[in-house]
Amino acid sequence: MEKTDTAIWDFIANTDVFTLATCHRGKPYCCSCFYTFDREGKRLIFKSETGTRHVTELLLQPQIAGSILPKSLAIGKVKGIQFTGQALPLQETEDYDRTKKLYYKQFPIALTMGGQLWAVELETIKMTDHTLGFGNKLRWERAQLSTKMN
Repeated sequence: MEKTDTAIWDFIANTDVFTLATCHRGKPYCCSCFYTFDREGKRLIFKSETGTRHVTELLLQPQIAGSILPKSLAIGKVKGIQFTGQALPLQETEDYDRTKKLYYKQFPIALTMGGQLWAVELETIKMTDHTLGFGNKLRWERAQLSTKMN
């Protein structure tokens, strides 16, 4: 695995909330979701209630965008991720049992809550990391090799 990939995956694995952005009929919407990172499948796993606006829109248009920020922000040390992906109900994935266990291991309280598990299959990632130098960007695409861009 490339150093660029490791930096991206480590950042995602050490954070647990992402912003999910949907769009339906030209009207954008976003919400915050707790997630577990499935490093093996390069997916974000989250749980949400059926009937919420974002789940209703995911069912109509599974192509999404989002962002992940660190747990605390430090001026001059900007770090964060913007991504695109495809959202689908977790039970439609090949490794449902493995990824379900990952989610509930991190969020056992979610076992007592309603809703269904979802997977965001990451397609593209742009990570800004000013700790590597101002304006530094790391990029990853599922279909291509990662590249480091300044």
